[in-house]
Parts: sequence; C-alpha cells; structure tokens
Amino acid sequence: MIRIRLGSFLIETLVCVVLIAQNVGGGLQIKHQGKWLNADFPTSSIGVLVADNIEILTNGKYKSLLHRVALNTTVERLSLPFFFGPSLDATVKPEPEFVDGHNPPSYRQMTYKEYLESNSRYHVIEARSNLINEALL
Repeated sequence: MIRIRLGSFLIETLVCVVLIAQNVGGGLQIKHQGKWLNADFPTSSIGVLVADNIEILTNGKYKSLLHRVALNTTVERLSLPFFFGPSLDATVKPEPEFVDGHNPPSYRQMTYKEYLESNSRYHVIEARSNLINEALL
C-alpha cells in the first residue's frame, strides 16, 4: 500500500460553508486569536465551517475560519469535505442589514466568478458543467 504523508497545511476556503465528515476525532485545527485550537468533534457528526463568502455577506461579523489538518503518524485520518458556494454569476457583497453609518462596507461588490479569479490561486474559471455534453456547446 502506498502511504502519503502530509504535514500541517493552511486551508482557506472561498465558498460560503464547508461541511466536514471524518473517520476519526481530531486532526482539524482552527486559528483563533493567533493560536491554533483543536476542533474536535465526534465521528458521528458533521463539522460546519464558516467560509469566506459568509464573512463578505455579513460584512465581517462572522469571520472565515482559517483551518489546517495536523499530521498524526499513528492514526490514519480520512475526511470528506463538502463545499457550498453561490453560482458563478451571483453578486457577492455585504448584505444591507450588516451595513450602516457605523459599519461601512468592508468588501467591494463583484460576482462570485470575479472573486474566484481575483484570488491568486485561480485563473479563468470555466462555467461548463461536467454533466453537459461538450458536443452540444
């Protein structure tokens, strides 16, 4: 069997919400006030992480969680993340109920596609579905 070992690595999530199911408790950590904290939850549950677009929609009231997976060489860990985000043409901006005279918009308005493309890890985003027959396009 081939074993791949990965160390700790940071994960930033450009969607709205991430649901995580895992086969062991532990391994997931979140950064809070400059410290890494264990985000342990039972294997029979699903972890919910607030991601970048929730931070934008709430004008920073709810912060996107910077998280990582810590290496454990004694327990094999398998996680299954589910990413939920808006359609590529959806407008991403702070919602009016989170903006007022004391809380001006902290994020500029753009489409979700523009947001993804403005992130340095992404280039041009193709909006074709894998379910569509290429010959029909």
